[in-house]
Amino acid sequence: MRSARLVVVALVVLLLAGIWTFVGPFALGLQPSFSTWNTATRNAMATGGALMVTALGALITYGILAVRQVLASAAQRVDEDRPATPDPRTSPLQAFHPGTLEAETKEPRLP
Repeated sequence: MRSARLVVVALVVLLLAGIWTFVGPFALGLQPSFSTWNTATRNAMATGGALMVTALGALITYGILAVRQVLASAAQRVDEDRPATPDPRTSPLQAFHPGTLEAETKEPRLP
C-alpha cells in the first residue's frame, strides 16, 4: 500500500512539473506580451505538454488498474464466501445406492 501511494505522489509531482514547465515562461515574464513566441517558449510548452499528457495518462491508467484489482479481489472474496453448489449430474440417491446414477442416465431398452 505504501508503494502505491509513492507511485501516485510521484505521478502528481510529475504532473505539477509539467504544468509549471508549460506555464513558466508566461508566469516569469520570459515571454513578452503580444509578441510571437520565441523558441524557448515553444520548447517549454512542448516539454510541459508532453510531461502533463504522460503524467495524466499514467495516473488514469494506474487508477483504472487499481479499481480493476479491487473489483477482482472483491469478486474472489464473494466466490470464497458462497457455498459450493452441488453437481447437477449427481443425484442425492447415489450416496445410498451407488448404481442409481447409471440407471437414471441409461435409455430404457425396448423389447
